[in-house]
Amino acid sequence: LRLADEDSHPHLCCSVCLSFPEAEVLQCCAGHIVCGGCYERVCHEEKPSCPSCREALDLFKPIRNMLAERSIAMLPIRCPNDECGRMLTRGGLPTHLADECAYRRVACKYSPLGCKWEGVAGELAAHEDRCKKAEAPGWKLLKRVVEREAAQRSAHAAALTAAREGQRVVEMLSSRCKNVEFTNVVLHRCSAHEHVAGRPAHCVSATFHALGFRWKLYTLSEHTERRFSAVLQLRESRAPLRTDAFILPGHVMPEGVQLRIGTLARTFDSRHKTSEPVLLAEGGAAEQLDALESVTLRVGLIDRRAGRPDPGFLGQLNMGGGGLDGWDE
Repeated sequence: LRLADEDSHPHLCCSVCLSFPEAEVLQCCAGHIVCGGCYERVCHEEKPSCPSCREALDLFKPIRNMLAERSIAMLPIRCPNDECGRMLTRGGLPTHLADECAYRRVACKYSPLGCKWEGVAGELAAHEDRCKKAEAPGWKLLKRVVEREAAQRSAHAAALTAAREGQRVVEMLSSRCKNVEFTNVVLHRCSAHEHVAGRPAHCVSATFHALGFRWKLYTLSEHTERRFSAVLQLRESRAPLRTDAFILPGHVMPEGVQLRIGTLARTFDSRHKTSEPVLLAEGGAAEQLDALESVTLRVGLIDRRAGRPDPGFLGQLNMGGGGLDGWDE
């Protein structure tokens, strides 16, 4: 059976990446096909259009090409595990790799009890017959169960906190405001004598402009508590400024480090120019961030002052209503 490649079946290739689509196949109204990943990227453009014919794409009614999906699923392909080399169809490959291939990588079923063995599926049964973890005494099993439950509770609590912070950002962006601005901020390690909020600063950004004001962002690293926080500072104050803010990870973060979404609500004025510290990371993630010489963060600032929206800000206007009536307070 001859292997199928992109050169021999160009009509089944994505018109952007020129590869066979792995899952859904989408198309424009003229029939040019695009894989799911490329289609999503195209839809994020200012004016989404087909890369081949430039016909506009309807984001609310994507067209799925079922015939192309079935044709691609029937194409022959070889198992990527060299020791196996079995000829399959593209549609049957995921099942083969997950459940059938004797050379797929698997772990021992006693891994929750601490077994570190990993190998090919064909050797799994022989290993499990002689795995010493299967004979572990009851107290060791109980200890493992307790540790696993504690880890699961900790992971659940962290996920719940992240979900709540995400919901808080959604609520901030959904409520009435004058303006919203987003800024990518690069912070660099600052000198040892620089302090903010009564504590030594870790990194500091250059002054940036948002909502018509000048701001600075600081990070704090609390070694004893293994916490990494951010502090937002208003550099000028002409009048009280009621602001909501959220801090997100930037586009460049160390591998494996997950930052929490930080949120705050504050009225800045001449006597209160600095926010309270906003927690971004704890534990090992905080220690990794503390070792960095620079950090990239994304800051969203929401102007909560009363009055009409700023010129050019149309994010929350009801275009079916009667202009800006009702915004004055």
